[in-house]
Amino acid sequence: MPKKKNKKGASAKASKWLYKFEIQKTSLEKVTESSKDADGKEITVTREEEVTRPVDCYILKPKRSTIDEAELFYGVELAKGVKAGLLTKSLISKRYSDDGGIFSKADQEAYSSLQLSLFQNEKELQKLELLDTVDKKEKEEKNRKAAEILFEMTEVRNQMQDFEMSREAVFDQTADTRARNKIVLWWIVHLSYMKDELKGGEIAPLFEGENFEQKLNAYDHYEELNIDHVNLAMKHFAYFISFWYNGQANTKEEFDKVKVFLDINLDSEKAAENEGREKEPLGKREAEKLAQATRDLKEIEEAEEAEEAEEAEEAEEKVLKEIEEPEEEPAEEPAEEPAEEPAEEPAEELAEETEEESAEETKEETKEETKEETKEEPAEEPAEEPAEEPKEEPKEEPKEESSESHETE
Repeated sequence: MPKKKNKKGASAKASKWLYKFEIQKTSLEKVTESSKDADGKEITVTREEEVTRPVDCYILKPKRSTIDEAELFYGVELAKGVKAGLLTKSLISKRYSDDGGIFSKADQEAYSSLQLSLFQNEKELQKLELLDTVDKKEKEEKNRKAAEILFEMTEVRNQMQDFEMSREAVFDQTADTRARNKIVLWWIVHLSYMKDELKGGEIAPLFEGENFEQKLNAYDHYEELNIDHVNLAMKHFAYFISFWYNGQANTKEEFDKVKVFLDINLDSEKAAENEGREKEPLGKREAEKLAQATRDLKEIEEAEEAEEAEEAEEAEEKVLKEIEEPEEEPAEEPAEEPAEEPAEEPAEELAEETEEESAEETKEETKEETKEETKEEPAEEPAEEPAEEPKEEPKEEPKEESSESHETE
């Protein structure tokens, strides 16, 4: 039975890339235009224009040997930090736990109240998302409330982030943190690939080199050149690979969700640069963007669910077909042909064999009878004559002689 081809090409080989994304590259290109003057002569005018083109970027899926090499690199860097005199995170946390913890009692209560507030806001946001609104005004009111809740959530998260930063600051100068930063950079320079137009559209490593040191030199060189699209690509690679290393993004759908928040972050940075000020905490405008991002994420999740449902239906149909077809084909052919022919032929052959055997047995019996008869005839004559004559005559004659002898006497 011909197997049904999967729409996604599941039969094909697994992709060697973890994720693919695009960045926009703006460059000056020469554009030539031809026109005619008043006398009818052709005039060519060449000028430079800014052209924006998409550039494909790829994150390589690491092999087992690459993962083993990365683990070894992390261990070596951790040992270097310990050898240099840095304490490990476990030793510092044990010391603080013996002293009652990093936070005071008041800080712990403030942090727990922030967590409770964040949980309540998330619950309210989920209730809003479940509401079905048809009217335009209702939709606007719903979006406004969602933006307000997201704005409050952002403020709460910023306060929680301050607590977490103060806690993590204790562990900044540890051998673990140093080794972790090194290993993330190691993954960035090893997994970042980009389609190179100079090499005919070939997908090539962004940071060329045979080892970590050479790739790190290429990374520093790009930072010095300050090329816009390369800087943007490096930000994307650092963001995505950090999430992947922490186990928060492994599939395309998870990377898509990360990209939504990355775009919001980049937009806010760009707006801050254009206004000539440092990046500020998210305001209402950014909160509205965040609300739009949550809606985008919801659409992504709905698309994922629909896709999974389609795949489940296809798999179910495939299983049903595989179950039905083997029952029809093997049940007809082997049941008819082998069941009829072997059932008739062996019966006739057995009948013929039994007749032949019975004929042979009768022949053998007749032969045996004839043999017995031939054997019986010569056996009777010698048995009767010698048995009677020698026994009677010798016994009678001596008796007569004895009687005669008695008489003579």
